[in-house]
Amino acid sequence: MTPQDHGYRIGLVKGRGLVSRLISREIRDDKTHGYLLCPQRLTVREVVESVAGPGMRVREWDPAETKTADFYDVGGRTLAQWQSVERLMREWVAMGVKYDYPGILSWRAKLPMSVNGKLFCTEALELADQMAGDPLFRCAPHYISPRDFDINLRLIPRLP
Repeated sequence: MTPQDHGYRIGLVKGRGLVSRLISREIRDDKTHGYLLCPQRLTVREVVESVAGPGMRVREWDPAETKTADFYDVGGRTLAQWQSVERLMREWVAMGVKYDYPGILSWRAKLPMSVNGKLFCTEALELADQMAGDPLFRCAPHYISPRDFDINLRLIPRLP
């Protein structure tokens, strides 16, 4: 991490489980999950993410994840915008926001999903981006899949 580097990253995971294989086949990409990797504080780095089951959560990042994920910075994003994204996502954790199972269907059907108070992984990332004033896409967050992040030109590959 260079002195001007804020330490925030978007992690895109190459999943291996059954659900990941189904998602991979659906979106035609090997990245099946996205999360926010936060800068190191004291001795740990944390991940804020939405996962099937618990929904929004915070967990300790495992450096071994570098074997199954790629990490990106967002070109032009300020530290204040990154901090807003993190704050919003942590608020959703505190609120107990659940995983948006039906929302995943919108990738294929491009259905106008109602706001149901639930979020899947990339939906949470993009909604936080939009609310922080730095959207990566010009559509509703529930239309965004990990593949969309993977091909976004504003994402700059970085080491975690």
